[in-house]
Amino acid sequence: MRTRWFSAAVVLFLLVSVAGSALAQDTAPPPAPAGSTGIVITWPTPVTEVHGVIDVVGTVNEPDLVAYVLEAVALDEQMQVPENAAWLPMAGAQRQPVISGVLGTVDTTFLPDGLYAMRVAATVSDTTAGPSTYEYTVNPVRVSNINSPLSPAPSETPAIEPDVPPTPAPSPTPPPAPAVPYVVTAPGNGAVNVRRCDQVDNNACPVVGGLAPGVQAPINGLSSDGSGWYLVTTPAGLQGWVSPTVVNAIGDLSTVASVAPPAPLPPPPPPTTGGPVAPTGMSISTGSVVCLQPFTINVVMTNQGNGESPPGTVTVQDVRVADGQVTWTGYGTFPSLNPGQTYNAQVNATITTFVNELHELRAFNDGQNNSFQYMLQPGSCPGGSPPPPPPPSDKTKRFGEAECRVTPKAGASMYDQPHGNRIGKFDGSRLDVYEAKRINGKVFYEVFVPTGTGAPAPVWVKEQDVSSIKNACRF
Repeated sequence: MRTRWFSAAVVLFLLVSVAGSALAQDTAPPPAPAGSTGIVITWPTPVTEVHGVIDVVGTVNEPDLVAYVLEAVALDEQMQVPENAAWLPMAGAQRQPVISGVLGTVDTTFLPDGLYAMRVAATVSDTTAGPSTYEYTVNPVRVSNINSPLSPAPSETPAIEPDVPPTPAPSPTPPPAPAVPYVVTAPGNGAVNVRRCDQVDNNACPVVGGLAPGVQAPINGLSSDGSGWYLVTTPAGLQGWVSPTVVNAIGDLSTVASVAPPAPLPPPPPPTTGGPVAPTGMSISTGSVVCLQPFTINVVMTNQGNGESPPGTVTVQDVRVADGQVTWTGYGTFPSLNPGQTYNAQVNATITTFVNELHELRAFNDGQNNSFQYMLQPGSCPGGSPPPPPPPSDKTKRFGEAECRVTPKAGASMYDQPHGNRIGKFDGSRLDVYEAKRINGKVFYEVFVPTGTGAPAPVWVKEQDVSSIKNACRF
């Protein structure tokens, strides 16, 4: 697989959270020229602060497009992409070209607050040279959900009119102690990082996943080196270490085993004339991947430089293609290589979740990546899981006068069309709906707003940006 990179220009200064400034999240992105080709992210731009649920806007319009995915990686102290860190998917893979539109909707609350690089990586077919990857990176972008002075992300489920007074809740009964102790994010924290080992170091102990606010993760072990870190398993099956400073442990820890964390990865080697060493091929040791059965991943590492390369480490992920959840992360090593020399790095893996679904193994090194897709077989996993249901079919519904009314949240974005460009903000007034459309599982309502010229203009609002809605509006 060949890789091509694009990068947005970067100004290296700290982001300032100022309501109404040029860094504000709801600033409308500049449109790309109509009919443009290639790959680009037009929003967020470098040195932008984001929070809550955002639309990543841009263009992915390469010939012979296979799929593209939106990804992010936490930056190190020098605002660089860490050497050993893998890019974490922010959404499921998409297969349709997009021109000057929404590439994907991302919930940033699943990312711990901090500075990130975000990119879109598109794979295209090439019958002469094999698959190629085109990438466009925006760096830095600040995720700020906890300390943002801006409004929190809108609820996905609007309230239904009329409001009914809530029934008083009975006095709570203390819950019994859980059979298996678990961690949950501590109050005041958003999402927290899950790391390879028990140090806050993006190079030595890179981030392998995250734990969303309020999500429970069973505790599998306590660090044997006395750091207090917990070995946990996320709902996606990913194992990793979380710091006791950002989570609360619930349950009896006296029976939890003491586990030695993996050794930190070595520091990245100094720049040399011998690199990059890229993953240029992937295969598995078995004909298929079966749930709970160990297998070996073979990653072909190739020195593509003009001089001898130092030894290194290749990072391998397993990703659920449907939504980008990381289910497993592992590492393989390779020796010093001469120019053009290859080495078969072997990484042992066991996948435990999302059977009968499409998975993707992804290898990363020196900013380049290679991938391999497979269907996870159920094996001995209890009952497995049926294939995911198809998304709701697209649908359009029209309404008579006063039949359907909605109240967009004050400050919610107006769009010129479903999944289109932001063109303004609502003031919180109740509006009549003339048409509703469900496209790719998302519902939009067409309303008319005053323009100051006498003729109201049609605009669209997302269902998730509506604070109240009449039952007649439902599909």
